[in-house]
Amino acid sequence: MAGIYRIVQNDNIDIIKQGFATEVGVTIFDHLRIGMGFNFLDYSDNEYPDEDYQGVGPYIQITYKF
Repeated sequence: MAGIYRIVQNDNIDIIKQGFATEVGVTIFDHLRIGMGFNFLDYSDNEYPDEDYQGVGPYIQITYKF
């Protein structure tokens, strides 16, 4: 289980957002990890968000290292 604190700053539009996320994950193989959690900040690290979106809510994360 992990607690994550995020800070997002955009100097172009003078916005700073910050908040917490929690995650529980398991390493399946040496290079594969699957986690799920809940994001409490209306920020997402999605590179292609719609203009009207919210990142608050549950998420699933799959990480593979090679």
